[in-house]
Amino acid sequence: PITLAMFGDLLPAELKTASEREVETGKFSVKPGSVLFDSYLWTHNAAGQRCDAMDEVDNCDLVLVMGTSLSGLSIDNVAHKAGYLNKPRLVFDMTRAPIESLERNGKWSAERDCHLQGNLDESVLNILLATQWLTLVFDYLPHLCLGSLKTLRQFVQDNVRGEPIGEYLAKIDGAIQQEVEREKHFYGEE
Repeated sequence: PITLAMFGDLLPAELKTASEREVETGKFSVKPGSVLFDSYLWTHNAAGQRCDAMDEVDNCDLVLVMGTSLSGLSIDNVAHKAGYLNKPRLVFDMTRAPIESLERNGKWSAERDCHLQGNLDESVLNILLATQWLTLVFDYLPHLCLGSLKTLRQFVQDNVRGEPIGEYLAKIDGAIQQEVEREKHFYGEE
């Protein structure tokens, strides 16, 4: 995972207790489910419960593959196993690299699997719009980075019509301002 302790001296004093709590509980708050480049898969989920990703593939309905070339890392086996179990995979990537890997190693099926080639934020926003779930993204505004918030703002301007657009843009603008202030804490006035 990416942990508070990794920030070292950059971590503000008010977060030192949270950093210690992460170590004590084994529950992480920055990116709890992240697997860093070619690290072992987690044996516990973000809630601290025992979890084996390879076993979870047996019980899943869909595997999401986001931003990886599937070039031989331990996490790649989840996507490959899903193909052999005929589980659908939704691949988000700017390139065809993960598809080429799945064609070689993971039983890619154009009838079952889907490749959304392009910007991840825009792909997800298009899915949310098409399923009429776009409003759900507003619950997560405090968790989005500045780049994603700006992409969301442009997407709403380009794709939302009618009365709610003003309300949506106001919420996004508020979140953008909060994220700018939060980033100043880390990066100063760059």
